[in-house]
Amino acid sequence: MQCMDSVVRQVGQHMEYEPEWESAFNLHIRLSPVISLALQWCGSDQIVLIKAFRLVLRRLYEQPGHEIGPPQVGELADHSATCLQYDVSSEPVSIHLPLSRFLAGLFPYLEMHDLHFQCAEFINHTKPTLEQIIEPVLATQVMIAQVHSGMWKRNGYSLLNQLYFYHNVKCRSEMLDRDIILLQAGASLIESNEFLIHVLNKFNLLRWASPDFDVNAVKYFEDESIRQTLVEEFLGLLITIIGERYVLGVGQVTADDILKKEIIQQLCIKPLSHSELSKTLSDDTYLETEMERVIQDIADFKKPSQISGGKGVYELKPHLYSEYNVFFYHYTKEEVSNSEETQRKRRKL
Repeated sequence: MQCMDSVVRQVGQHMEYEPEWESAFNLHIRLSPVISLALQWCGSDQIVLIKAFRLVLRRLYEQPGHEIGPPQVGELADHSATCLQYDVSSEPVSIHLPLSRFLAGLFPYLEMHDLHFQCAEFINHTKPTLEQIIEPVLATQVMIAQVHSGMWKRNGYSLLNQLYFYHNVKCRSEMLDRDIILLQAGASLIESNEFLIHVLNKFNLLRWASPDFDVNAVKYFEDESIRQTLVEEFLGLLITIIGERYVLGVGQVTADDILKKEIIQQLCIKPLSHSELSKTLSDDTYLETEMERVIQDIADFKKPSQISGGKGVYELKPHLYSEYNVFFYHYTKEEVSNSEETQRKRRKL
């Protein structure tokens, strides 16, 4: 499934027909619980973890990837990095990267077994470079940013549907969440200035970030608004990579902390009934049962009223509104707007 259903940006004219995209997502939804269990099993034993990590690295190295041009040196603010040249706006990009994401799922277990990417167990084995490891995931993030900027509008609804499910609660735990973990791993292992140059290069924003950039002198994109959106998406991705720590093995948090964080952010949008709140959480029996226990600590139950349509709703405890995060990476664009509006109304009271 690695790089399955790759898409190429349409230019000039719209797609003549919508490509089939549902099969890959149906397959992903079926496999997702198995993948999660396989990762837990790999992380339960050091020997299994080492063998699994080596195997995935080797498979990624052997994976017949897209044609990547010769690397070029990107320079910014007296720092430089050798960047992989792959133009997302003209080359095939896939939203399906199960091998990369399986590796991302293994990364948090390394520290639990006193291992790391450069340790002796992995150093003499065939593996791609860190830049090559994050490349497919980074390309996907750039494609999503370009879609939001309107650069892929000629690709029709099939791509929009794929992005919807990529971010949807049914798929995000083994898609979006894993992508962020892999980028966080890359950010921690690659020298920080070089990592920034790699990301800026992929977003095609190196010139924008240079001190001598003149917004009026050169137009790098079809429209000024496109570049503006890409800058916003780049900064949003950077905030997510740096700030999202509520993941086991990434931040010093427990499973309860993660669940509470998710519920708090969802209740910052609006009060939710029990069923609505359950739908915002991934299909995990653990989460269903644990929600009953932690919800009392973070929300008050309001009995049914005419406003709530006859349903009782959970309302966030007032002192927890300070934990509202407008950049929460599980928010959709619409949820960001709704949550901001809710916070504005609350502060006016």
